[in-house]
Amino acid sequence: MPQFVHLHVHTQYSILDGQASIQRLVDKAMADGQPGIAVTDHGDMFGIKEFYNYVQKVKGKCKDKAAEAEARIAALRDGTETCADPASEIAKCEKQLEECRRKLAFKPIIGCEVYVARRRLHDKEGKPDQSGYHLILLA
Repeated sequence: MPQFVHLHVHTQYSILDGQASIQRLVDKAMADGQPGIAVTDHGDMFGIKEFYNYVQKVKGKCKDKAAEAEARIAALRDGTETCADPASEIAKCEKQLEECRRKLAFKPIIGCEVYVARRRLHDKEGKPDQSGYHLILLA
Protein backbone atom coordinates (compact mmCIF):
# COMPACT_ATOMS: atom_id res chain seq x y z
CA MET A 1 0.00 0.00 0.00
CA PRO A 2 1.41 3.42 -0.92
CA GLN A 3 2.02 5.91 1.87
CA PHE A 4 -0.98 8.06 2.73
CA VAL A 5 -1.11 11.37 4.60
CA HIS A 6 -4.32 12.99 5.85
CA LEU A 7 -4.09 16.67 4.92
CA HIS A 8 -7.47 17.77 6.34
CA VAL A 9 -8.02 16.60 9.92
CA HIS A 10 -10.23 18.19 12.58
CA THR A 11 -9.59 17.73 16.29
CA GLN A 12 -11.67 18.50 19.36
CA TYR A 13 -10.75 22.14 18.73
CA SER A 14 -13.09 22.27 15.70
CA ILE A 15 -16.27 22.99 17.61
CA LEU A 16 -19.26 20.90 16.41
CA ASP A 17 -17.16 19.26 13.69
CA GLY A 18 -14.36 17.28 15.33
CA GLN A 19 -14.11 15.24 18.48
CA ALA A 20 -10.86 13.30 18.15
CA SER A 21 -8.12 14.12 20.63
CA ILE A 22 -4.76 15.08 19.23
CA GLN A 23 -2.98 12.26 21.06
CA ARG A 24 -5.33 9.60 19.64
CA LEU A 25 -5.02 11.04 16.12
CA VAL A 26 -1.22 11.01 16.23
CA ASP A 27 -1.05 7.55 17.82
CA LYS A 28 -3.44 6.11 15.20
CA ALA A 29 -1.62 7.74 12.29
CA MET A 30 1.72 6.40 13.55
CA ALA A 31 0.26 2.93 14.16
CA ASP A 32 -1.12 2.92 10.60
CA GLY A 33 2.32 3.76 9.23
CA GLN A 34 1.39 7.21 7.95
CA PRO A 35 4.42 9.48 7.50
CA GLY A 36 2.50 12.46 8.92
CA ILE A 37 -0.85 14.22 9.31
CA ALA A 38 -2.07 17.78 8.98
CA VAL A 39 -4.25 19.31 11.69
CA THR A 40 -6.62 21.79 10.01
CA ASP A 41 -9.18 22.89 12.57
CA HIS A 42 -12.00 25.28 11.59
CA GLY A 43 -10.96 28.90 11.88
CA ASP A 44 -8.51 28.42 14.76
CA MET A 45 -5.13 26.97 15.60
CA PHE A 46 -5.70 26.26 19.30
CA GLY A 47 -4.46 22.67 19.07
CA ILE A 48 -1.28 23.26 17.07
CA LYS A 49 1.07 23.63 20.05
CA GLU A 50 -0.36 20.50 21.68
CA PHE A 51 -0.08 18.65 18.34
CA TYR A 52 3.54 19.63 17.72
CA ASN A 53 4.61 19.02 21.33
CA TYR A 54 2.98 15.57 21.45
CA VAL A 55 4.72 14.47 18.24
CA GLN A 56 8.06 15.67 19.66
CA LYS A 57 7.37 13.80 22.92
CA VAL A 58 6.70 10.55 21.04
CA LYS A 59 9.83 11.06 18.96
CA GLY A 60 11.90 11.66 22.10
CA LYS A 61 10.74 8.37 23.61
CA CYS A 62 11.52 6.59 20.33
CA LYS A 63 15.06 7.96 20.24
CA ASP A 64 15.71 6.34 23.61
CA LYS A 65 14.10 3.04 22.58
CA ALA A 66 16.03 3.02 19.31
CA ALA A 67 19.33 3.57 21.12
CA GLU A 68 18.52 0.72 23.52
CA ALA A 69 17.60 -1.61 20.65
CA GLU A 70 20.79 -0.77 18.74
CA ALA A 71 22.92 -1.36 21.84
CA ARG A 72 21.19 -4.69 22.53
CA ILE A 73 21.66 -5.85 18.92
CA ALA A 74 25.36 -4.96 19.06
CA ALA A 75 25.79 -6.75 22.42
CA LEU A 76 24.04 -9.89 21.16
CA ARG A 77 26.11 -9.93 17.96
CA ASP A 78 29.48 -9.46 19.65
CA GLY A 79 28.64 -11.89 22.47
CA THR A 80 28.81 -9.48 25.42
CA GLU A 81 25.16 -10.33 26.11
CA THR A 82 23.79 -13.84 25.89
CA CYS A 83 20.31 -15.33 25.80
CA ALA A 84 18.64 -18.64 24.91
CA ASP A 85 17.85 -17.66 21.29
CA PRO A 86 20.00 -14.72 20.13
CA ALA A 87 18.72 -14.81 16.53
CA SER A 88 15.08 -14.33 17.53
CA GLU A 89 16.06 -11.66 20.08
CA ILE A 90 18.00 -9.76 17.39
CA ALA A 91 15.00 -10.02 15.04
CA LYS A 92 12.73 -8.67 17.79
CA CYS A 93 15.09 -5.74 18.44
CA GLU A 94 15.39 -4.99 14.71
CA LYS A 95 11.59 -4.90 14.42
CA GLN A 96 11.42 -2.47 17.37
CA LEU A 97 14.17 -0.38 15.80
CA GLU A 98 12.31 -0.19 12.47
CA GLU A 99 9.10 0.93 14.22
CA CYS A 100 11.03 3.62 16.08
CA ARG A 101 12.65 4.87 12.86
CA ARG A 102 9.22 5.12 11.23
CA LYS A 103 7.90 7.16 14.17
CA LEU A 104 10.99 9.38 14.15
CA ALA A 105 10.29 10.23 10.49
CA PHE A 106 6.66 11.27 11.27
CA LYS A 107 5.89 14.88 10.24
CA PRO A 108 3.37 17.08 12.05
CA ILE A 109 1.88 19.36 9.38
CA ILE A 110 0.55 22.65 10.71
CA GLY A 111 -2.64 23.90 9.07
CA CYS A 112 -5.95 25.67 9.38
CA GLU A 113 -9.26 25.65 7.53
CA VAL A 114 -10.10 29.30 6.97
CA TYR A 115 -13.20 30.97 5.62
CA VAL A 116 -13.20 33.14 2.53
CA ALA A 117 -16.07 35.60 2.02
CA ARG A 118 -18.12 35.29 -1.17
CA ARG A 119 -18.34 39.05 -1.57
CA ARG A 120 -16.49 42.19 -0.59
CA LEU A 121 -16.99 43.90 2.75
CA HIS A 122 -18.73 46.94 1.25
CA ASP A 123 -21.18 45.00 -0.98
CA LYS A 124 -24.40 45.31 1.03
CA GLU A 125 -27.24 44.56 -1.40
CA GLY A 126 -29.41 41.53 -0.71
CA LYS A 127 -29.23 38.90 1.98
CA PRO A 128 -25.72 37.49 2.25
CA ASP A 129 -25.04 33.80 1.73
CA GLN A 130 -23.73 32.58 5.10
CA SER A 131 -21.87 29.49 3.88
CA GLY A 132 -18.78 31.11 2.38
CA TYR A 133 -15.83 29.27 0.91
CA HIS A 134 -13.41 27.11 2.86
CA LEU A 135 -9.69 27.16 2.18
CA ILE A 136 -7.17 24.73 3.65
CA LEU A 137 -3.83 26.38 4.47
CA LEU A 138 -0.83 24.19 5.25
CA ALA A 139 2.59 25.22 6.51
